[in-house]
Amino acid sequence: MSRSILVPGATGNVGWELVHILHRENHPVRAAALGAADAEQLPHPDIPWVRFDFGDLDTYATAFAGVDRLFLMRPPALSDVNRYMRPVVDYAAGADVRHIVFLSLLGAEKNSFVP
Repeated sequence: MSRSILVPGATGNVGWELVHILHRENHPVRAAALGAADAEQLPHPDIPWVRFDFGDLDTYATAFAGVDRLFLMRPPALSDVNRYMRPVVDYAAGADVRHIVFLSLLGAEKNSFVP
């Protein structure tokens, strides 16, 4: 049984494109967004989404249910890696996530052009 790929930040520039590509290629994807208003921005209305907030541990269990892969990118607004990113990685490890892809672009919020 194929489990899902969790994509936090699915309504951002990178996340939106990734979710779109995964969906188009028929990969089981779960888009993570802060709420229903954000989820309305997803590229396809039939993409399953879940509420996820890096700073709210109560959103982790539902977000990671049935997930075995994680695309992880540090949101530009979250600079405290130990406070926001480490708990996600730790939770993923305990939730049997077997593969994490991490994308980082330090200082992206200060660049006029992000490749």
